[in-house]
Amino acid sequence: MSPDIDVPALTANLPESLPVVLLNCAVDGDAYDAISVDNYGGAYAMVRHLLSRGRDRVAIITGSTRNYDARERLRGYRAAMHDAGALSREEWEIAGDFTEAGGHRAGMALAALAPRPTAVFAANDAMAIGALSALREVGMRVPEDIAVAGFDDIPMARYMSPPLTSVPRRNQCTRGSCHGDLAPPRSARRITTNGGRRCCRRHS
Repeated sequence: MSPDIDVPALTANLPESLPVVLLNCAVDGDAYDAISVDNYGGAYAMVRHLLSRGRDRVAIITGSTRNYDARERLRGYRAAMHDAGALSREEWEIAGDFTEAGGHRAGMALAALAPRPTAVFAANDAMAIGALSALREVGMRVPEDIAVAGFDDIPMARYMSPPLTSVPRRNQCTRGSCHGDLAPPRSARRITTNGGRRCCRRHS
């Protein structure tokens, strides 16, 4: 389980006979079964939601470029902006590190922009919380002056003031091919569920 490790790295270090299910890794093809968060889809939906509410200048606080989750959420942000024909600027993509402190630094950088974004999508809730603090420190009102949204829907999000709008995690189960007695039936299919409470469903 690591958003920083890809399949080639795992293949080089795992015995071929070992049954494997990958959790939250970058997966191409069907060599392994995998469970991953729909980072792209969640980010895309959130940015389109912000745009639909009249927030036409949407910024993003990203995660590390080495992190698969962060790359997919940035890809979803860019696709949503492009598909909506929204104005996009390089300076609206502010680097973060998935921490509250990183979100605070990014929030300060956002507040110094001209024109200021009317919304910011943080690639996780920790950075969104840090950004909220920074924006308040410089006298910006949320959501009147700028809307703030996150990703992960952590329990603390609902207790923020105002409550943080956030993308709940959606776990996506991909059935590939594997070896041995644990191989799934070929009729198994890919499904998306809310919150990972139920990942895979089999068909007889």
